[in-house]
Amino acid sequence: MRGLDERELAPTKARTEAFLAGTAPLTGLELYNSLEQGTELIRFHTILRQGRGNRCRNGLQQSYGEHNRLLLLGLDMLEAADLAWYLSRLERPGEVTAAEIEDCFARVRALRLSNDTRLALWVAAALHDFGMFQPTVRGLDVENAIPLCRPILDALCAPSLRPLVEFAIRNHDFIKDVFSGEVPATFVAQQVAWLPPALRPTALASLGMIQVAGAASLGEGRLSRARIEICRRCFDGTVVADLSVETRLARLLADDGFAISEPSRQAASTWLEGLEPEVRERVVSFLDTVLLHGWHRVRDTAGEAARTAGILEGLLYGIAECWARESPRPEHVVLEEPVGGRLREHLGDASGSSRPRQIPLDWLRRHECVELLNGARALVLQ
Repeated sequence: MRGLDERELAPTKARTEAFLAGTAPLTGLELYNSLEQGTELIRFHTILRQGRGNRCRNGLQQSYGEHNRLLLLGLDMLEAADLAWYLSRLERPGEVTAAEIEDCFARVRALRLSNDTRLALWVAAALHDFGMFQPTVRGLDVENAIPLCRPILDALCAPSLRPLVEFAIRNHDFIKDVFSGEVPATFVAQQVAWLPPALRPTALASLGMIQVAGAASLGEGRLSRARIEICRRCFDGTVVADLSVETRLARLLADDGFAISEPSRQAASTWLEGLEPEVRERVVSFLDTVLLHGWHRVRDTAGEAARTAGILEGLLYGIAECWARESPRPEHVVLEEPVGGRLREHLGDASGSSRPRQIPLDWLRRHECVELLNGARALVLQ
């Protein structure tokens, strides 16, 4: 990755300074188009997003560069309250109503964004995938993003808004995974608490805006009701209102993490209470603090039988035990995809009442422990 030549960034800096001074207009898309001409962002046009959901109607696979441009355009359209544009970007026609989208528009208007805050949001959105320029384990690129794009942030961000930009870059996707249970709500809530009080409401709202505009920017549009719900809960703060480990465990075991019932929380509590005190302490500590990447791919590969047999709880126990053996304990645990297949085989080997509720520790193997550019550590399990 080449270093930043400040002379190449000079046109973008001049445009942002004029915008902040009120002497020239600027949109998020215009900022991105200017920024990619003087930075590594231009390389994203050579990196394709995989999968049918990222294929355009013309048959071409979408590039990350196209996705990024559409994301910034989507943020512009949120502020412009362009209903027709958003209705054209739905994952499934009719899944989201006009009223639900207009509610998002109203929430954005109510923020009354200043130009400096608006610019901070645009910069965060523009650089949200920058960590991909440092190869790492899937899902952890955001932990590399801030160190890699620091020269750009130094050039474009006001010091008072820098924490907001870095928060949005790091958590733009993690906020979605709070509802799947893969990210503990405490992880985001703690970062919010570290922000200056004046930035906290805007910080969570920025994640909601990026979720909606980001989903609309994928392929021909993948905006869903789930993304709208994430946005709503970011704006009203309820996304981090429930920090209990019981709710996180229930989300890890559920198909729908948006509507966790009291019986599912109680079932989670009952399972935790049934563990030996020393084991329970480790499992609770894990659930309270550690990000678990790849869990739902593993769960879905293993199938419904893994849930009904109590094997998923046993797998979580085994993961927490492996994590607790590391010193220092990592912030992330990553499950490699073959774990799901092995779990299905394990179910096939177990029968009736003899099915174990705990996965043997030698069944999960430590692949490696990697350190990310921001100092965070991740344990990769096979």
